Amino acid sequence: MTLNRINNDQEICTTNCSTTAGRLDRLERAVRGSCDGMWEWDLQTNQVWFAPRYLELLGMTPEEFPAELESWRRQVHPDDVDTTWGAIERHIDTAELLDIELRMATKGGNYRWFRARATAYYNEQDKAMLVAGSIQDIDDLKRTEQMFKEKEAQLLQQQKMEAVGKLAGGVAHEFNNLLQAIRGYTVFAQVTLDADSQAYEDLQQVITASEQATMLTRQLLNLSRPETSNSRVCVIDKIVVDLECMLRPLLPENIGFRLELAQLEQFST
Repeated sequence: MTLNRINNDQEICTTNCSTTAGRLDRLERAVRGSCDGMWEWDLQTNQVWFAPRYLELLGMTPEEFPAELESWRRQVHPDDVDTTWGAIERHIDTAELLDIELRMATKGGNYRWFRARATAYYNEQDKAMLVAGSIQDIDDLKRTEQMFKEKEAQLLQQQKMEAVGKLAGGVAHEFNNLLQAIRGYTVFAQVTLDADSQAYEDLQQVITASEQATMLTRQLLNLSRPETSNSRVCVIDKIVVDLECMLRPLLPENIGFRLELAQLEQFST
């Protein structure tokens, strides 16, 4: 583990000393020109410094965002506080890379995504003395990533539906062949029966059921081969009556069945 060192006799400050004035000027210009918001936390005094750009990213003034650790805590999304603070503590304890994403509230109260990176500095006794880092606004990037994820999910769902449609089309085709055979043999059987007999009526229900099943297979075929559907007029009462004839034989004797039809208009399907 490699630690960033600070000499014991070195002050942790940004005092504009004459020997370092040039370096500080360059540093100040670099900070101002950066898109990132710099910050620094003195672990010995618990003092925090936020660069002007840091406050700009949040849309706040120094009066609205005092140089205190609590100011940072207040702006972090409640769901991200523990995770973020835990990452900072792990970095201080282990020098593990600190590069995380979190949400912070801006002046208007809206949360935006930020990328936070930091580095801890240690003395000769391996004691953490200072943490310095930056935040970068990545809200637009996160929104774009979310949009791509949603589009990807939609594409995967579309591909699944296409696969299901092809499978359903194959099943419907084979099932439709079976239905045609069932209907054909049923018609042949009716020819040998009296039209007023119960057996003839039962076989008629088989034909009705096979016709309804054929309609379902057509819908499955349309799913696999999308085409413009043709609307037709149907009478709801007739469909309900046909279903009644199919349901009555299936119900146990202790269950009553009563059908009441209102005056319904015709519907297009």
